[in-house]
Amino acid sequence: MASLLVSNSYIQNSATNTDMRAWCTAISNAFANSGWTKVNDAGTIDLTTFTANGTASNNSGFEIWKMSDALAATYPVVVKIEYGTSVTTQTPTIWATVGTGTNGTGGLTGVLSTRTTPSTGASSVPAIPSFFCGDTNRMALVCGASLVTNMTILGIERTHDAAGNDTSEGVLIYTQYGTTASTSQQYWNCRTGPCAAEATLGVFIPANSIGSVGPTIQLYPIYLSKGVFLNPMLNFIVAPVSFVTVGAPISFTYYGATHTYMPVSILAAPAQRSGQTTANFTPLMRWE
Repeated sequence: MASLLVSNSYIQNSATNTDMRAWCTAISNAFANSGWTKVNDAGTIDLTTFTANGTASNNSGFEIWKMSDALAATYPVVVKIEYGTSVTTQTPTIWATVGTGTNGTGGLTGVLSTRTTPSTGASSVPAIPSFFCGDTNRMALVCGASLVTNMTILGIERTHDAAGNDTSEGVLIYTQYGTTASTSQQYWNCRTGPCAAEATLGVFIPANSIGSVGPTIQLYPIYLSKGVFLNPMLNFIVAPVSFVTVGAPISFTYYGATHTYMPVSILAAPAQRSGQTTANFTPLMRWE
């Protein structure tokens, strides 16, 4: 199927039923409309009827989604998405955990990834832009784009070979909120489990980089590690903020093919592994 591309705006407020249900439903629809298969375990949340709860760190319920790509039969990947309230009382959030199957009542089976959250830090009124891009083998979402403390990023994709093709080795998981807070990336292997989550992006940026060579913009892939570096993510990449425009997609050659990306924030990707200041760079999500 064609990949999902959705841009819309939502109020991020977990204290009212209307706002919370709309926000959670947008995330659920992103998986459904990307071709993922919903696993209807007992206890699955009903996003049309659940009651919003403005209590901090509250979990309202879960959905489980399964990749439905060509590798799904032999190397299954399921993702449990839990919907709830963050550390502030009116801020919606999600938690994500990866496994290979379920026990029928909401528990994941197989070797599990670390449960991670792109937890947001504040509610947002009025509605704020969100971006969703997925396919049967991947999901990338950014909720509350351009905000400081309540921009939510989640990326899930299979590992890649040197040409950018999917491999059966594992899954790359990336979560982030805001600028430098709560960044987590981990590599998960369905046979051996996850590596320890990284707290900073594996982005290699020269300390004195100005972000361009003549008319050429410098773009920086994100590398995850399993002890040695894996081939980089396709869901997200980092670019100098001064050379991109939020909401204006750009195309370039990556992994030997033309790919399109959406700049999603005026903010920095956090804590590059160099002397470069974080204020100079911003995340771009895959948009194709």
